[in-house]
Amino acid sequence: MAPSLTDIALGEQVIAAWTRVWGLRQLAPFTNALLGIAGGAIDNWPLQGPLSWWHWHVRLPTVLISMVWPSPLLAFSAHACNLAFLAATMPFVWDHMMWASLHDVAFVAAMLTGCFAASPWGFLAGARAQTIISYLCSAFWKLTTSFLDPRYSCGTLLVAELLSILPGSLFPPHGLATGIMLRAAPLITIVTEFAIPVLLAFCPHAGVLLGIFFHLTIFILPVNAAGGFSITCATSYFFFVPQGMVLAWENLSNSMVCTGVAGAVTAIAFAGLRGTGDVTFAIYLTFATLLVYAIFLERRNPALEMAPRAMGWKFQLFAVSLAVCHGLLGPILGLQNMGSLTMYGNVKHWGGSNHLLVPTGLLLDVFADVRAETPLFGAFAGGIVRVDTSDLPADLLRSPADATNLLPAHVRNLMKGVGNPGIFYAPYYARMASSDFFEDVDSGMDWSVQPFAVPAFELRRLLALARARGEPFMLRYTRLPREARTPGQWMRHKGPQVLVQEDPREGTARCIIDGDGPCAADELAVLPPPPRWLTASLLPYPIPLLDVNGTEIPCVS
Repeated sequence: MAPSLTDIALGEQVIAAWTRVWGLRQLAPFTNALLGIAGGAIDNWPLQGPLSWWHWHVRLPTVLISMVWPSPLLAFSAHACNLAFLAATMPFVWDHMMWASLHDVAFVAAMLTGCFAASPWGFLAGARAQTIISYLCSAFWKLTTSFLDPRYSCGTLLVAELLSILPGSLFPPHGLATGIMLRAAPLITIVTEFAIPVLLAFCPHAGVLLGIFFHLTIFILPVNAAGGFSITCATSYFFFVPQGMVLAWENLSNSMVCTGVAGAVTAIAFAGLRGTGDVTFAIYLTFATLLVYAIFLERRNPALEMAPRAMGWKFQLFAVSLAVCHGLLGPILGLQNMGSLTMYGNVKHWGGSNHLLVPTGLLLDVFADVRAETPLFGAFAGGIVRVDTSDLPADLLRSPADATNLLPAHVRNLMKGVGNPGIFYAPYYARMASSDFFEDVDSGMDWSVQPFAVPAFELRRLLALARARGEPFMLRYTRLPREARTPGQWMRHKGPQVLVQEDPREGTARCIIDGDGPCAADELAVLPPPPRWLTASLLPYPIPLLDVNGTEIPCVS
């Protein structure tokens, strides 16, 4: 069936409105930097490092030009440019950057296949499906034994942070209501995260409103204010009210009254809710205002709401496949920690799964015993190792990144009431900060070395970094047997210890086993670093070893 003139015109309007909404999100970290705002959301796109000049002189102008003149060609160029920068930044990417890249790829593919030349409905449907699948996967990965246990759950931590900003008389430490809320926190989190995509699929307006409220609570958390993630999700709500958003944007552009009212609402919310106090929060509130206005316009005029349209199945399959591969296959195979949808899920990514339904880290299990020189699969050889001690500097080791001291005392007191010691590790931030894309490390973290477990290839990567630095170092580790599958078993295991001592300045290197035996040629410490194709896409989280009887994973974000 030939496209109607209405569809063609709507396609042009969708390109313009979407590019401006998309561009506004891209501007958040740039504007924060220009205003000198160093704090705020913990997960803004990093602009420092070797790509800094390119961000400011290529990416930023491309975004601005596409927002001012959102023609199909300029919009396409801006999205393609964003994807190129994402690839260059790998593996140091936040989870929301990968989520947003799904929409960028879908947009570029829609433009290349001529989707918008006929109708916007194919792209909109594909992007909606990607958003729903991503939300479902995010909730799915919280179905772990550790997340469901309030003594370890990140859900308990996040809800405790939320309760801590309320009047103390409502939820005092060890209070009955506090205990009920914190014990139910894992279930509340999972139900909410499943409810959002279900509502988006069957009642989009309700799903958008619930999502706005949910992400608003994230913005006001004292420590884990993942504003970058929230603003990305808010941007994706465009796909569920596209015609309302097009009309809302036009009304705000053409009416000083509408603009003034929207600005006043945003300013009042910004001042009253506190949030992260940065541009990311201001833009999120702007999106929230636009979305609520768009829903109002669509409810007022039902003809604006989306009607079923014929769409190309190939494009839909492509968009859905991208979302499924990103959301599920990466963690299951063991190819993704950073950038995955397992955030705050207490997921055991390797060394045996703690998920109720699916395995994780399959490649590390299947190929643990192959020789390291085996093409492709040898990268996963060696199994799991325990790093017992090391004198590597914090800015190199980045493990295990104990962020417990960053939690307010009141938050920890609330958690102790349900048997949760309030232990919190932030290896994601540590991994991001280990790149050149961050200027420094939060001094509030405890970087003192304590035993932790990592895959063998991560140990090889750490040793390669230490040697490249050219300074003396020492590291002692123990290889763990395949049958050891819990943190407690890893901690209790007694096996041959390997001591690595090197001084590149003196040209000396020593690798001994159990104090006297020299290391064999296939010992991990003397193997070359893992292949670049692996380390460019995967930096695994270390698992801190705290309890000799422990079976669960602490909150590792």
